[in-house]
Amino acid sequence: LRLDSRVESAMSDEAVFFGPYGHTELVTILRPRLERAFVEGACSNDVARRGISRAAHHWGDVRKTLTLFRHAGELANERELDAVTTECLTESIGETEKESTTEKLLSLPSQHFLILLATVSVQDQRTKERIQPVTSSQLHDAYEQLVSTSTQTSKRARREVLTDLETMGLIDTWIESRGSEGRVKQIETTFDPAWGSDAHGRFIEDTPG
Repeated sequence: LRLDSRVESAMSDEAVFFGPYGHTELVTILRPRLERAFVEGACSNDVARRGISRAAHHWGDVRKTLTLFRHAGELANERELDAVTTECLTESIGETEKESTTEKLLSLPSQHFLILLATVSVQDQRTKERIQPVTSSQLHDAYEQLVSTSTQTSKRARREVLTDLETMGLIDTWIESRGSEGRVKQIETTFDPAWGSDAHGRFIEDTPG
């Protein structure tokens, strides 16, 4: 939501940060849920402990941890196993990260999502391979090709969106010195850029009209 600076000042808003859960906290929250989610013996105490430990290391997030165990359970079922194994958990971490990232992308305001999409859509003209990182100039060119003129935002607004995206942990930016060519801003996603293309398909499906 874009507010006038005077409105923001009057509201005196304050950001509240909730830190990630530690291993002990995740165990307390998730143990009862895992016992209800799996039939007896389908997720051993050792596997549950290992999964929660990995989730605490990777994310410290309850929702992602539950998604991890769901993926692992589905994988065990596909392989007709009697119980979830640590291998199932290991193989499910990447899919869990992709799903949670995709949900995060789809929850973004439209312009934030489109600028991210522009960031992952720049290609080498010769090889057609995706380029990462991209310069701010490449980003603006990709955005202007991607978005209709009537709905494009100004370059200043795009720069503000990039700051938001970096604060959210979705991109990294830095300034690179190129000698006589001057200084160039580089932009790179913190997730697999292919996930952005996958999210685009769902974005189109979910957009009315």
